[in-house]
Amino acid sequence: MLDAPAYLLGMTALLASICALGLGAARVRSRLLGGWLGLPARLADAVLTLALLTLTAELIGAVGMLERAPLVAACLAVGLGLRFVLRPPAAGVDQPPPAPPSGRWGNWVAALIAVVLVAHWSIGTVATFGGGMTGYDSAWYHMPFAAHFAQTGSTLDFASVSPRYLSWFYPQNSELLHGVGIVLLQRDVLSPLLNLLWLGGCLAAAWCVGRPYGLAPWTLAAVATLLDAGLMADQAGEARNDTLALFFLLAAVAFLVNGAAAGGRRGPHFGALAVAGTAAGLAAGVKLSFLFPVAALTISAPFLASSGRRRAAALWFGAPMLAGCGFWYLRNLLAAGNPLPWLKAVGPLQLDGPEQGLGGRPQFSVLHYLGDGRVWSDWFEPALSNRLGELWPLLLAAAAAGIILCLLRASPILKVIALAALAWIPVYLLDGTSAEGPAGTPVGFASSLRHLLPSLALALVLVPLLAGQWSRRGRTAIALLLAALLVASDLSGEPWRPVYVLVAVVAAAAALCMPLMRRTDMRRLVGRISPAAAGAAAVGLLLVGGWFLQRSYLSHRYDGEDFRSAGLNAAFGWANDQREQRIATTLPIQYPLIGPDLSNRVTFVGRRHDDAGFTLIRGCRPLRAALAAGDYRFVVTAGGLEPWERGKSHCLAKDPRARPVVREDQIVVFRLERRRAAGVRDRSPELGRSEARRRRVERQRSSRS
Repeated sequence: MLDAPAYLLGMTALLASICALGLGAARVRSRLLGGWLGLPARLADAVLTLALLTLTAELIGAVGMLERAPLVAACLAVGLGLRFVLRPPAAGVDQPPPAPPSGRWGNWVAALIAVVLVAHWSIGTVATFGGGMTGYDSAWYHMPFAAHFAQTGSTLDFASVSPRYLSWFYPQNSELLHGVGIVLLQRDVLSPLLNLLWLGGCLAAAWCVGRPYGLAPWTLAAVATLLDAGLMADQAGEARNDTLALFFLLAAVAFLVNGAAAGGRRGPHFGALAVAGTAAGLAAGVKLSFLFPVAALTISAPFLASSGRRRAAALWFGAPMLAGCGFWYLRNLLAAGNPLPWLKAVGPLQLDGPEQGLGGRPQFSVLHYLGDGRVWSDWFEPALSNRLGELWPLLLAAAAAGIILCLLRASPILKVIALAALAWIPVYLLDGTSAEGPAGTPVGFASSLRHLLPSLALALVLVPLLAGQWSRRGRTAIALLLAALLVASDLSGEPWRPVYVLVAVVAAAAALCMPLMRRTDMRRLVGRISPAAAGAAAVGLLLVGGWFLQRSYLSHRYDGEDFRSAGLNAAFGWANDQREQRIATTLPIQYPLIGPDLSNRVTFVGRRHDDAGFTLIRGCRPLRAALAAGDYRFVVTAGGLEPWERGKSHCLAKDPRARPVVREDQIVVFRLERRRAAGVRDRSPELGRSEARRRRVERQRSSRS
């Protein structure tokens, strides 16, 4: 764990960087959205702060300087430079978006939903702080990418993870933010907390979507039906990036909606389009499945402007959008000749890219099984119930109705949202990874439902926006529908524990009692607290809470029984005692091998190609040659845990330089003895003196004989 000076230094670097960028982002927002107030303005500040942090880290990483001192210096220079160079706008230049009241009880019901949702997500977050991030994707590529950024200081190099799905080409805005946290604190303590932070961002953005119509609590409840469902149960405390991508997408839609409401017939003003384009680009730079909704927004958003302003509107939206995601796709283009290496051809046109397949399970699409009743009853229906709740037919029907009705009869801004929701659905249904697995056994369908998140979220947001135009009886029916969907989705999520149920009940009682307090009493209470005192208390609470969190997390990181298959716990427990070692592995789950201080260099053993491909090494002699060339000290293998593993342990068992130091079930950790010149004494730090002396005597006896 970090000692007090190291902890305070890391927290100071973190707070200084974020505060400086926040000041710069607030000044940029004041220039672009001068009249905006309240939560939409704070949402824009958050998005612009993250955009500045991402761009700064990308650029200094492009020259190999992603380290603490250069990063903090760059953040201070960018943030304070923007703050002092840009002048504040003149008062009253821009019209703020409307904010009609949403009802006395609506705000408190929304607060209740948010508190219960945060309490539900905290179950997974607390579990992570008790044992480490154990999600498959977190340990496979999310956190290895983040660690690679922090260890190499570069954002241009590709990390060596298992060669499946061409994962090293994925856009990596999310992993870069995790890497920034590692660089500033020298540990991954922030990573389990980030998705909880992005959850709050999703709720704030959903609120802002309905705010100009007086329907903010409704749109928040609509998005909460997905965030509280089993679909997102593996996000809390993990490094999965769906929550961050959804936050940026919802924020982009919120800026367009509020901009359109403020602009009237002229449509969103250019500042709103610029901030919306920034958020959309950041979403496309997080996850591939958000590319199509973002592309639909990029094409359709300029048509919200009046006819004479559409070309300028396209530029104001498109340029920031490219800035938010272009770094990763440009990196792919330079390395592989193709910004999207998964795309091998467009019609008759053949595209460059690695000559290798995805390497996962057999590929089948949902449409392939659309008429197969057995697959529906055995696989699709149970997965939909577990991920979306028992009322999933009602949820999907509501989402489909929202898209169709908006395309037929809604205002232009709602049609833009509907097009963005629709854009990804046919691609998902045709995609070979949507129901992957052996023929007739789509084991990957349940996991792939996460890829529908952008379409479902945007479609469900449309339902309360449409209901606002209906009669009182129709709005009541929609409210009852959302309440039923919320209960069903909550039951499909992470199982509640007694202590969390107690917290939720107390929060519910507080939220329902707060409206009974007189406003004068509340204003008097809040008025007694000065902003300086509130800020100092918040920083103090953050420092004290962070100190105990990092002590708990780093003391128990990967020392439990979370990986029960094939003896993985033994290998990861062994790695907790290693420092600054070069470790090769053939395991797809590699992040726990990096050690608690993140100093071990862990690499998946594979063969790199000139076309930026990365493939498995087959055969004992090539494997040994690769290990010798990489100067690895240890190799972690797992006999038959994965198909490509078979034979690796056998190859190393025959190598005289390889000596097993851990062997449990299918897991074997080998130590590779370095080759030495004749006459050089053995001074290996891993060997005790008696063991070294015994080996020297054995070598002398063998030479005499």
